[in-house]
Amino acid sequence: MSSAMNTLSMPRGLAVDEAKTETINTLGASFYLNPQVVFKVDYQTFAEDDSRNSLNLAMGVAF
Repeated sequence: MSSAMNTLSMPRGLAVDEAKTETINTLGASFYLNPQVVFKVDYQTFAEDDSRNSLNLAMGVAF
């Protein structure tokens, strides 16, 4: 567990369930079509459950 997580205080009666932690790796890129339009793609892999791996596509517009 990261040291940052150890310094967080949890409300009384709550605790982190160590059995439900998941490692997620994400690799992505952004392609700017012009200064106001971006196309994004990323791929996520889940260490515990391969069926949740996903390829995500997005487009952003600033106006």
